[in-house]
Amino acid sequence: MAREVQHLQTKIGRELPEVPAAYAPLWTASPTSIALHSIGHQIIFAVPLVILSSSLDLNYLVTESTETIGYFYDAVADGNGCSEAVFHQLEKFAQSAASLARNCNCEAGCPRCLYLHSCPQDNESLNKQIGLKLLEAMF
Repeated sequence: MAREVQHLQTKIGRELPEVPAAYAPLWTASPTSIALHSIGHQIIFAVPLVILSSSLDLNYLVTESTETIGYFYDAVADGNGCSEAVFHQLEKFAQSAASLARNCNCEAGCPRCLYLHSCPQDNESLNKQIGLKLLEAMF
């Protein structure tokens, strides 16, 4: 992912006079954090396409200490099995999430394909293209 982030940084530096706010995380967050946080959100958007559940039933958190880890968890009291479904059908979720991201006409991410109002990390460290690269590598 570091190579992908560096490639995007170079492209933005060449094409734009200043870095747009949507791309700022490429310079402030670790590539791993950006990739994991982004795919977590993208997979949440794919929930209704894969199982009979709402994207509001699932949430995601990235932690960074000695390593960067992403956690899916049910956002419904006492759980409803949504995070378990992601665990068992990850490839299907990744394919659906990648399709949604590819078909959204935004550039770096938007509320239709990446930004969640319920994000416990305030939608920081997200990038549509970096998440899409990781999703595509999963299948």
